[in-house]
Amino acid sequence: MNRRSGTIYTPQKTRDYEKAIAEFVAAAAQDLPAVNEDDDLWIDSHFHLPGRARKDLDSLVKALWDGITMSKAVWADDKQVVSASSSATYGCEQPHIVVQVGVQQVGGAIAPPSNARSKRKAAAPPARTRHPATTSAPVAVRSRSQQEPAETAEKVSPAR
Repeated sequence: MNRRSGTIYTPQKTRDYEKAIAEFVAAAAQDLPAVNEDDDLWIDSHFHLPGRARKDLDSLVKALWDGITMSKAVWADDKQVVSASSSATYGCEQPHIVVQVGVQQVGGAIAPPSNARSKRKAAAPPARTRHPATTSAPVAVRSRSQQEPAETAEKVSPAR
């Protein structure tokens, strides 16, 4: 971010990467059920990267999320994500990204507002509906409810 002008600069290489992710996700997720804009989502991502040089994991995650948001195929806005997990493995011969996205299930309980404070002991976090994904690229696995199983998509795409 330029402190004087207040503008945010994204390098062309990053914009190209985000666009490639958006195009891939849009194609891979076209047959999956829609996610409502008010759904709380979780995302797990694992980056399989070439070489031994360490990458900044939060930058990889940001580019991935920006690409998914750009696709408009998984979520309306990444602020819908309420739980996230990311990891990286280095030295992979075939670089790729494995991504799982799902709807956060509250289990019928009424969740308190996020700004509510309580002196009571914190309850266990809501259960997440996990769906196995054998994807080797940024692909969403989504479901509308616990009763409606998510579909999976399998595609191959090179990682950054």
